[in-house]
Amino acid sequence: MKKILTKKNVLIFSSLGILLLIVSMYPTKVGVCADYSYDCKKNFDFLQDIVSIFPILFLFSFTTYKMKDEVFHHWMKFAVWATPAIMILTFLILGGGSNNGFGMAGAIGGAFDALLFIILYSIFCGVSIWRIVSKHRHTK
Repeated sequence: MKKILTKKNVLIFSSLGILLLIVSMYPTKVGVCADYSYDCKKNFDFLQDIVSIFPILFLFSFTTYKMKDEVFHHWMKFAVWATPAIMILTFLILGGGSNNGFGMAGAIGGAFDALLFIILYSIFCGVSIWRIVSKHRHTK
């Protein structure tokens, strides 16, 4: 597994994730959806929410790129399970694309979902920073 999760591969994978995010943000301009296709746009809006973790993954991958391999692998031990977990939790929070979330609808449901995403992404960023900084200090 370590041979697959190299610095270069993770950087390329997260870059492709960002490309997928951009395509999902502008599906009509890229030519994936027709202007009149509401369902296609709705599906890509949902995909956009799911793959929104990739810019953060790219940022931390790029940060660890010039550091020692130990720092990168220490962070990857966390990121390898946290990234899919965030994607799955995003799917569950959004209700599988039905916009119901955890059974809450309307403005309250949207605000609650936003709060959950802020907490979720803050935990991911905080733990990532902590793991990178602590291992970087330890390897000096």
